[in-house]
Amino acid sequence: MTFRIAIVGGGHVGTVLALALLAKGYDVTILTHLTPAQLRSGRILSSQCIWGTAAAIERCWAPAFWADNYSGIGGFRVRMVDPDRGEPTSDITAALDKAGNSVDQRLKVSTWLEIFRQRGGKLRFGELSSSELETISDSFDLTIVCAGKFRGDFGDMVPRTPERSRHESVQRIGAVVSVHGRQQELSSATGGAFEEWTVLPEIGDFFAIPAYCERGLCHVVCMEGFVGGPLDRFAGVRDPQEILRLTREIFERWLPWERGRWGRVALTDSGAAICGGFVPTVRYPVATMSCGKSVMAFGDAFVLLDPLTAQGANVHLKNIPLLLERIDNASGRFTRDWMEATVNLIWERSKPVEAVLEQYLNPPPHLWNVFRAAHHSKDFSHWWVNAHFDNPTDLLPWIVDAGATSRFVECRAPVSVS
Repeated sequence: MTFRIAIVGGGHVGTVLALALLAKGYDVTILTHLTPAQLRSGRILSSQCIWGTAAAIERCWAPAFWADNYSGIGGFRVRMVDPDRGEPTSDITAALDKAGNSVDQRLKVSTWLEIFRQRGGKLRFGELSSSELETISDSFDLTIVCAGKFRGDFGDMVPRTPERSRHESVQRIGAVVSVHGRQQELSSATGGAFEEWTVLPEIGDFFAIPAYCERGLCHVVCMEGFVGGPLDRFAGVRDPQEILRLTREIFERWLPWERGRWGRVALTDSGAAICGGFVPTVRYPVATMSCGKSVMAFGDAFVLLDPLTAQGANVHLKNIPLLLERIDNASGRFTRDWMEATVNLIWERSKPVEAVLEQYLNPPPHLWNVFRAAHHSKDFSHWWVNAHFDNPTDLLPWIVDAGATSRFVECRAPVSVS
């Protein structure tokens, strides 16, 4: 028997999950509010960084159609800067063992949706209400909600879980722009350029990412500042050109080496800028409809992480193999108990990543010891950068308290370099 599965939300994670289920022989339908053409012509969605392990999972089912033109992110230059003096107090360069990538999600997802349909998947477009979800859940054997943003009363079905959600308000505010003309190395098909990450304690984080969009190689430049701080200047701003102007002004104000890089910078397209912030949220991910059928949430619909260090899509992609295994083993018995057991397993794997991100989102003073250790040890900086982005759970035992950080520095930073 072929089980019918509905994926509500045709975003990055939902589309990869749908392609994976389709490849395993399930009858899969994606229900999403934007067509591929609407996606391509809309606003950018995020900085969209995917790191090595998650990228490999993604490639199992969703083709890396950009590979001949863009080799990705090969490593990092990480600086910590004294905001008063404008000078780096630590400065490291480290290669990634597995290249990451930043491919415009508008291009990525719209192409994958078309591939999904070509492979036999079904697509339905349009807004979805809670009453329509009732009908859908009754028509499919399994309904998985992957919609990252909820509309109307839809979100009431999967409410915030207070015991798992650390925050009730926005923690960071900022902007993302996709640009051409920036004076910084770009990736080519033969070598991944390095991303720049700059941290100004108590001010915020700055990123300049070698990326790929529909018009070719580009940079994604973004920042995240503390609410109420000097980077919080985007309230009420919607115009993409104004977002670009403010981004340039902020980068040149706080990072001296940025002056002179922006002379020929232009947006890659009219929708290539977003700004704002949102509340990191963990939702209760199982809801039962009046018809008696239950639906489950996955991806951002379940665990919505702040985009700092780009872990959201990565942790969800890493959870797809677990979800596939659970679906295969259920043999069609997609009960509420099965859903709750499944999402609890997913939460146990997501929780350590959320805990690590919290250390960077609201840094304790001892965290800066990690940056200083990286500055003085090539061995440590290489290990730390790779763990931080591709496997952040490796960091958890070490960075949650000051004593552990000291032991972490001692055992991981044996080689001093000037």
